[in-house]
Amino acid sequence: MIIESEIKQVEQLVRQTMDCGIPLLSDVLHHVSARKGKLLRPRLVLLAAGAGGANPRSDSAVMLAAAVELIHNASLLHDDVVDMSDERRGQPSVNSLFGNKAAILSGDYLLARAMELVDRSGAAQAHHTVLSAVRSMSEGELLQLSANKNEAPSRALYLDIIGRKTASLMAASCTLGCELLGVFGYNYGMAFQINDDIADGDLFPKELTPADLLRQYCDKALAALQSVPSSPYRDAIRNMAEQLCP
Repeated sequence: MIIESEIKQVEQLVRQTMDCGIPLLSDVLHHVSARKGKLLRPRLVLLAAGAGGANPRSDSAVMLAAAVELIHNASLLHDDVVDMSDERRGQPSVNSLFGNKAAILSGDYLLARAMELVDRSGAAQAHHTVLSAVRSMSEGELLQLSANKNEAPSRALYLDIIGRKTASLMAASCTLGCELLGVFGYNYGMAFQINDDIADGDLFPKELTPADLLRQYCDKALAALQSVPSSPYRDAIRNMAEQLCP
């Protein structure tokens, strides 16, 4: 499959980045790396790079792809502490095994390592793109924290929260590969989170229908691809979006 060899390079770089000489941190990061994710955000970086005419096999692209995966993992560590979650993907969460302090500090460590990779990549505007996404993710978490837990949020608040928490990093991932695909990444991220919330049975604002909202953002994501030249990379990105469409 397209970019699979590059994804293996990303996985190797992520493992290398998590290698450290501090026993507690090593135990935490080993637990994190044992949870095999879909590497969705790194895939978006590499596919967007290829769709934009860049080389997804370049050191820069691989470093940026690894950086967004580290940021994603850091956000999961922090989210589990905030949500007081005991499990993550069917496995004990880091905070339940090692405590909140270890989880938070390990998340901070991953963020720092991610920024080192962004710096090493030498990609123009990458710092701004990544830092803006991290700021938005933090804002989204704070918005959700301040919302009333006993009732569904308003339509505007719900969309604001998922836009900041999820779609911002998806948009950044695509932008790092090809600036033209930032709009696709945002709308794909919105559709991804709505689909996830539907599967989890989360509360939705009364004034919206989840399936209609999902279709709306899927359509926006697919429309954003029209400005990108045809290529196997664009086809792979389109396929990712179509898998979410109701």
